[in-house]
Amino acid sequence: SPQGLPVGYEIFPGSTFEGHTLRLALDKLHSKYDIDRLIFVADAAMLNEDNIKLLEERKQSFIVGARIKNMANDITAKVLDKTQYKQLYAPEEEQEPVTCLDISIKEKELRLVVTHSPRRAENDKYDREKAIAQLTKQLTKSNDPKALINNHGYKKFITIQGKAEITLNEEKIKQAAMWDGLHGIITNIAKTEAKELLAHYRGLWQVEETLR
Repeated sequence: SPQGLPVGYEIFPGSTFEGHTLRLALDKLHSKYDIDRLIFVADAAMLNEDNIKLLEERKQSFIVGARIKNMANDITAKVLDKTQYKQLYAPEEEQEPVTCLDISIKEKELRLVVTHSPRRAENDKYDREKAIAQLTKQLTKSNDPKALINNHGYKKFITIQGKAEITLNEEKIKQAAMWDGLHGIITNIAKTEAKELLAHYRGLWQVEETLR
């Protein structure tokens, strides 16, 4: 092609929100290729009501990253109840001891598959503690602690008292820790095992690496 890209590549303008590109992408795929069944796999940025509705209208199978913290209270209660999780891999598979919870959302005919990974939990804890350490340092040194309010990464862990005093909110830190290691996907594929669905979702990194 004139731009030096392989034939078939299409690039959206840099300012285009990826959540708004799905309809056009599906139309072009079906117009260009003779596709019998398409399984749409994407991260949570593509998860919104319009896109889910579009995929359902097109009768497309999909596996999409879920925003589990933003779901209904009855769902998040189940997600946070680790006693209901089951081992995902058999010992002989030599995998990390990941546990899994498969929740049926009957009113929408969807499945929410949530995994808890010890390795991911360690990374989440490390990132949070690093952010808190940086925040504590900033609170000590800053002449204007309220300037920290504009930092979204810090904002969720602080409480404003009176006109000037800002302190760490230990309850919010504790609540954040409850989500360590958790990740979810939403799918309308009813009969496929959770392990296979998750394998398809993890294939996203191959696409991302190719684009890079």
